[in-house]
Amino acid sequence: MKSTEFFKIKVGYTNCFLVEAENGYILIDSGLPGEIDILFNFFKDREIPLDSIRYLVLTHTHYDHTGGAALIKEKTEAKIIIHKDEVENLESGYSAIPRGVNLWGKVAEKFSILVRHSYNPVKADILVEDELDLKGMGVDGIILHTPGHTKGSISLILASGEAFVGDLCMNVKLPFVKRGMTYFAEDKYLLRRSWLKLMDLGVKRIFPSHGKDFDVEYLRELVNKGVG
Repeated sequence: MKSTEFFKIKVGYTNCFLVEAENGYILIDSGLPGEIDILFNFFKDREIPLDSIRYLVLTHTHYDHTGGAALIKEKTEAKIIIHKDEVENLESGYSAIPRGVNLWGKVAEKFSILVRHSYNPVKADILVEDELDLKGMGVDGIILHTPGHTKGSISLILASGEAFVGDLCMNVKLPFVKRGMTYFAEDKYLLRRSWLKLMDLGVKRIFPSHGKDFDVEYLRELVNKGVG
């Protein structure tokens, strides 16, 4: 299977990804509010025309993923792709942080109530329910509903085995946190089921929004140990 070229762009503390399509690009997430210049500078440095950003996939609607979505849509005319269960959040410009599922997540959850994590609201163009084939957009891959972190979380999965999963998984090195485990989840049962979905599809490598990419075998270890 021929690999699809993609770039990792760190916007604040969030990893965004730019996937090359046949006639342009698909951007995955838009980073923190106020950090959008990082993306535009990346496009400029690599001579990527703004109108070649055809689609913006939002893995979910937390502020560190949707912060630049409204401006991206305005400047590039990209169509926003999101799960149907996240539309209300996107159009209101606010999505609450889920419950912490480990020590660090619980600490962050307590502090999160001190700040309203809002962003500029924007309308979605393409709604995902269960699965969306990307062949019509010039990419050999799919967008899959992978709930758990939020009820409407989605992942973009390339046929070559890479999965861009938003916060379904994380890989930030901190004490007492296993590689792959997210810090927050609305539903740990659905989180685990979504991990199993990725493995059943033959995903080889996980690209989270926070931390470095890792081999899917680390995720398999979490499942086998009953984590999640």
